[in-house]
Amino acid sequence: MILARITQAIRTQNWFAVALEFVIVIAGVVIGFQVTGMAGERDDRETEARHIREIADDLRIDINSYQELIDSALYRIVGVNLIIEAVGGEPLPGELVLSTSTMNIPELPEIGTEGRGHILGHVNLVRVSVGNRSGFDSLINSGNIELVRNHDVAREIQVYYSNHNNLLDTQALFREFRNDGARLGYTLGLSTFDALPFDDVVQRISESPDYQAYLRATREWAIVHANIMIEQRDEAQALLVEIEDYLRVEPQ
Repeated sequence: MILARITQAIRTQNWFAVALEFVIVIAGVVIGFQVTGMAGERDDRETEARHIREIADDLRIDINSYQELIDSALYRIVGVNLIIEAVGGEPLPGELVLSTSTMNIPELPEIGTEGRGHILGHVNLVRVSVGNRSGFDSLINSGNIELVRNHDVAREIQVYYSNHNNLLDTQALFREFRNDGARLGYTLGLSTFDALPFDDVVQRISESPDYQAYLRATREWAIVHANIMIEQRDEAQALLVEIEDYLRVEPQ
């Protein structure tokens, strides 16, 4: 219809009408592009927000998981403390001194009298994180990382999951060492999570300097494990706060 009007205007040499029709056509194209662009931008923002919310949900799960791992490490420390004290060993240090740093022992829980009947369960249970990164994987695999407008947030997310990958590799060492200790326990007639009376466990271990050395080493690794997990938990909490602030402030 517009083409017919332009043709008619040219035939009658009504150049003003021709120009007006061209302006209308161009304006329509421009408005069409703007509407399409706004719709695309809205879709991008919805996609970005969905990815970020998924990552936030994963972080909340991670934080709870890290706390469980921290608690497990702390109970290993307490369990060793009780056994070494009972066998009359030297008092154990209140910190772990490494070549480049010193790790403090966090506040420890208590193992009551009833819990001491499962002391080896406390000492030898090594819980590890299996990873929870479905939101991040979805963001990366979809190629939508560039939709995160705040580059600082995008970078912090990638750094967190890079550290998380390193954590998964490191944790294998804790269980491998525990398995070595379990085999040593078999020579004393102790299974990994034996539910023997505490005094019986102490009596058997008191006769084995090797197993006592294993316990001290287990305690040292537990201090390392607890400190690593506390650092990872705090990093997850900080990133979650940053993401929640971003979702609250940025227009969706």
